[in-house]
Amino acid sequence: MKRIILILLLLPSLAWGGDLGQDYARMNPYILGGAAAALSCAATPYESAETDSNNITVKNSTPYTYGGQTAYTVSGATSLCRLDVLYDTIVGDVSSLNYYAEVWSMTTTSLNSRVCQSAAVTGIASTGWKQFDFSGGCDLSAATNYAVVLTHDGTNDSFNGNNYIRISVTSSTGMAGTAANWKTDKTEMAAYGTYEAAFKYYKME
Repeated sequence: MKRIILILLLLPSLAWGGDLGQDYARMNPYILGGAAAALSCAATPYESAETDSNNITVKNSTPYTYGGQTAYTVSGATSLCRLDVLYDTIVGDVSSLNYYAEVWSMTTTSLNSRVCQSAAVTGIASTGWKQFDFSGGCDLSAATNYAVVLTHDGTNDSFNGNNYIRISVTSSTGMAGTAANWKTDKTEMAAYGTYEAAFKYYKME
């Protein structure tokens, strides 16, 4: 008798049948082949700094090879899937250059190793917000310092760094870290303590 009762408790969708059993199955994805929904990139940013208060340079020459946010942290494990960057100024012709958003681990203030790189964005001819996508997401650990930067690979830069962009920075909003530039050797050129990079951060959810 005890065995019969136990079987009925473990298999309520079979024992109850009808709508009641189907409702239970919908609440329990392991019954009737249910599965958790796949994650996708959120349509709205979880964090952002959006005001154009000033700008920093990103070009294919030291000391401005990388520009972005230093000592950026997240409070919990996060998969960054998209970064929007506010372009303030375009100098010369950058329409043939490949730009990338990147996330780097840090050793004190220097870039240590690249954690991930977005798909290239090429052919930029105007200022404003530009979207950079991380295929499958870029996993960030809680309470860990990262540098979130914009750079380009120098492709077709025949004018030795005279074609470049300036990205916007925002007066501090309280976000972790500050705006900064890094040299070609990945050491920090300068950190701008009263500003944050004008970025919009999106995550998988």
